[in-house]
Amino acid sequence: MAKVFSREATGLTREFGFLDAFLLNMAVVNVAGGLAYDILQLFFFPGASLPLVFLLGGIPAFGIFLVYTSLSIIFPRTGGDYVYISRIVHPTAGMANAWLNILGFFLFTLTGFNAWYVVYTGLPSLLTSLAVSTGDMGYARIASFIQTNITFDFALSTIVLIIGACIVMFGLKVFKWAFRLIFVYYFLSAALLAALLLVTNHTMFINAIGKDTYSNVISSASQMGVYRFSLTETLLAAVPLGFLTFTGFQSSVYIGSEVKNVKRNQTLALGVSMLLTWVYLVVLAYAASNIFSNSFLQAASYLWATNPSAMPFSATPFITFLLSIIYRNPAIAFLLNSVPVVGGFLLIPSTILASSRILFALSFDRILPEWVSHVNERLRSPVYSVILMMVIAEIWVVVLYFFGYISTWLSLSLATPPGLVDHRYCSHSASFLKTKIKHAGSAKMAPCQATRSSCNGLGRRDPTRGYDCLARIYVFANHKLPIPWPSDLLSNRGECGNHRSFIGALLRCSPLQKKAGLRPVPGLP
Repeated sequence: MAKVFSREATGLTREFGFLDAFLLNMAVVNVAGGLAYDILQLFFFPGASLPLVFLLGGIPAFGIFLVYTSLSIIFPRTGGDYVYISRIVHPTAGMANAWLNILGFFLFTLTGFNAWYVVYTGLPSLLTSLAVSTGDMGYARIASFIQTNITFDFALSTIVLIIGACIVMFGLKVFKWAFRLIFVYYFLSAALLAALLLVTNHTMFINAIGKDTYSNVISSASQMGVYRFSLTETLLAAVPLGFLTFTGFQSSVYIGSEVKNVKRNQTLALGVSMLLTWVYLVVLAYAASNIFSNSFLQAASYLWATNPSAMPFSATPFITFLLSIIYRNPAIAFLLNSVPVVGGFLLIPSTILASSRILFALSFDRILPEWVSHVNERLRSPVYSVILMMVIAEIWVVVLYFFGYISTWLSLSLATPPGLVDHRYCSHSASFLKTKIKHAGSAKMAPCQATRSSCNGLGRRDPTRGYDCLARIYVFANHKLPIPWPSDLLSNRGECGNHRSFIGALLRCSPLQKKAGLRPVPGLP
């Protein structure tokens, strides 16, 4: 019989504790950078209340926390969503979701995008803020050079991407210590941003930029209208600006085989990162709206998107930049405006780590060539999968620089919705999972609650593809091997039993299912 996996042991080691898993999650969330970036998107949702947007966005994020915590404990395997979906729904669905995550979410939306974003947007804003706070126009000239020399920017973005990939490629020990050092600086900058937003008031902002400048920005954006709170726009923004800003706090599940004490550390890492993000975003979005006013923030967002030359300054109007105008201190300006740069850079190694582990899991299941999951014995790192992820991300950097920002995002958007179907289905099904593990001989059994799935019209005698099933799924995870998929899930064909782990389902058969010859899987309680 052909082997189920490429080898019996993954070769990966459990290096991550709570702190490291927490830092990985916070790197992908990029909470301070996310706050600054989201305020620029108010143009798309005129009248939206950003504090309420973040408050509402945290509600589905809490549901994601419950789902991913349960799944990461039941399936403590490297690969994340791919492992969960391929074992619960079907390997085909798992593979579709894996490529959606790798190409659509991690590498394109985060990895390649941030290699571009750090250089093309982050650095010029940082340099312009230093020019304003110090009066040295040399910084402004460097910022202008960066924004107008695409070839130079592309080369610098490529170097940034390679550095991020090397942090991952040299193993988790290097990754851990690099992140601990970088996060000291990042948390200091994020804390300074929070402190200044809490102690600054609207009068200080008006005095810093002048009443005329403040009024001109709002009047220049008069085509958009005067800001008025809109519940409709707030609800519309709750997902793209609210919920999606939380996206990534579950990233540690993609390295499940490399986390110590999974039940404790994954629960804490996901829970703390989600709650910290929720509080930080809601409180500071409220503070920002009081300092700068919703009218000014909406107008600045509109002008930045449609007519940047109408702005009184050339830098991207991040709230970090606006605060540095108020205080005009070089140290404060550097710390605040390095948030988009450092936060953007942290996203590169963290997303390469997560996406390379999905690729590793595909190879370990023998879907991709075995060399993809090869682990370097000295580094304890799947070097080839990391390099492959870096190359794919570099393609995205090329597209962003030389084919245009909008057309690139449109192409990705058209390819995204079909893949979301698999992901949403698994999330709904898995939300019924129980995390309590029962022991049965040498195998571990984790029962799930009843779930209902309708897949009508896709098959005839196979209820996983052709009938509406009310199923109680039993997941058997063996001590020695991860969970393969049997040749036929519900008819109980294929290898199973001791040291042959499998997923089975006990069905309450409908008359239609009985007529088709379906019977409950024998031997299950």
